[in-house]
Amino acid sequence: MKKEDQGDFYVHEDECVICGCCERVAPALFSSDDTVSFVKSQPNNIDEMRRMFRASRICMVECIYYEGSDKLLKTHFENIKSCFERNGNICSLDYCSCFDSFMKTQSSIK
Repeated sequence: MKKEDQGDFYVHEDECVICGCCERVAPALFSSDDTVSFVKSQPNNIDEMRRMFRASRICMVECIYYEGSDKLLKTHFENIKSCFERNGNICSLDYCSCFDSFMKTQSSIK
């Protein structure tokens, strides 16, 4: 039985193929059961947010979504394919302008 953490980030059940990528990148944030991977904990700090961004980028079926109110995060998740295309399907979050722009606006995340 999955225990999806209610929050801004989630995995779309109908799209997930349980590849395990998100769990390898962010084991504190993701888990899975026999049918789907899911967000078990929302990101609470910069490292966890970085891992959430990385998991969203490596997800082969792009099934990690953001439903919060932050406009930069919404833009990031809506334009994730264009980031892949610009970077040749490789995204290093150390150089990712989406992540850097978002983090510059976040004073609540320590």
